[in-house]
Amino acid sequence: MRRTCTAFLGVALAWLWLASLPVAAQPHRATHLGNPATRFAPPIQRPEELRARFRDPTLRPDIASILRQWGWQGDLGDLFEAAETAPITEVHLPRGTRLPFMSSRNRGRPVVLRDVIWEGRQPIDAYVFVFNSNGRRYRCVTPKACSNFLLVDLGAVRPELELELSVPPQVTTCDPWEVRLRLRNAGHDALTDVRWTAALAEGLDVGPGGMLTGTIAVLRAGEVRDVPVPMRATAGGGKSMTWQAVSAEGGRAEAVGNTTVRGPRLTIDCVAPPRVLLGHPLEICLVVRNTGDAADLVTVTLPVPPGVTVVSASQGVVYVPPNLTWDLGEFVPGAAVRICATFEAPDLGGVTFAAAAHGACAERVVTGCEPRVVGVPAILLELVDVEDPVPVGGEVVYEIRVTNQGTAALTNVRPVGTVPDLQEYVSSTGATPAHLEDGGRLVMEPVATLEPQATASWRVVTRALEVGIAHFRIDLSSDQLPRAFGELESTNQY
Repeated sequence: MRRTCTAFLGVALAWLWLASLPVAAQPHRATHLGNPATRFAPPIQRPEELRARFRDPTLRPDIASILRQWGWQGDLGDLFEAAETAPITEVHLPRGTRLPFMSSRNRGRPVVLRDVIWEGRQPIDAYVFVFNSNGRRYRCVTPKACSNFLLVDLGAVRPELELELSVPPQVTTCDPWEVRLRLRNAGHDALTDVRWTAALAEGLDVGPGGMLTGTIAVLRAGEVRDVPVPMRATAGGGKSMTWQAVSAEGGRAEAVGNTTVRGPRLTIDCVAPPRVLLGHPLEICLVVRNTGDAADLVTVTLPVPPGVTVVSASQGVVYVPPNLTWDLGEFVPGAAVRICATFEAPDLGGVTFAAAAHGACAERVVTGCEPRVVGVPAILLELVDVEDPVPVGGEVVYEIRVTNQGTAALTNVRPVGTVPDLQEYVSSTGATPAHLEDGGRLVMEPVATLEPQATASWRVVTRALEVGIAHFRIDLSSDQLPRAFGELESTNQY
């Protein structure tokens, strides 16, 4: 049985894949370490001594010979550079470790021992470093007791592209901010055509000069590239973003970031009475609130409708016709304010007020109200006989006048007369036609609209039939009167 030293990286589980290697007819079973006749080089106790072994010009030809015997297709320069600069760690190889090969010596000549099994009583202490060569990754294992180095093929090199994302935990819709991408080539070979892209939640977008995609032509091994991306937020709440990076070699990385967007959110309501009497003051109030979660500088504007006169306004107002303007200053979250102005409207009808509030970054909000200016209905009914007394057989003339003494128009104004039994109806003229119905009821057609201060009049002619006191009556109704009312005129007939 041949005796040599062997090595193993890490714990036993890390080497279980070696069990699947084809078993040589006579594996080398190693039980002791450090035999001067078979060790590849003197023992080592520190990582610096391992670096010195690979740096030794007298050993390098033998190292090359070992690797040729194994059939290695790598570049010796990569091995020597890694031995000089790569991190070195210490591992312990348990009993039963199986290795693909091990360097050794036979009568001083460098030889390769294939399929080596460690059967010693104690684990082997060894130094390990990792390197890449010609597109493959290798682990170099060197037992401390004998320097019988070996290489383990770890497979094809995978591009090691890393992406880190730096996102502010909180931002506002008012202020600019940025996301910072950090692209790192953690591998040993350059990466080309490194492209990054982003998928953003609704309400997030790039700011001026920012891009959702970009390319780095070459990212050298170990190189780190920081990419700042200006951002802006248009909607509040929790927002997420996913950034991805890929390279032409197949490297791929992804990073997810989250931020909370805060911002002011304004509401404005117009408060006004549904109607106001003509000539009375009209108060318009605006209630402004910040229902968001960030402060803002807020301004409120209320245009004055044409013809309307400003009587007074809340403190802090600036009146530059036609606008009333209030500067609310820094309007913090949860703040609410009520501002009012008093006006006089010259005419009847609806008066439209449209107000707006906006901040330095809060969206503009609008409100409106349309109170109606109304008048007070008031009717004067006058009924007189032109001559009194009147002889039997003579004509009796009655004049009827309806005057709108109020400030609101009257509609469907209808006088209805009652001709007394001592008279007979002759004729009538006036604002609207009239006709006599059964029972002496004299009905005038209604006046559709009687404007304030306007008068409608009629003239009714009857004939005196008998001696006595005749009572002529007029009853008046309109849409604005809750009930009809009347006047009575008495005429002495002789």
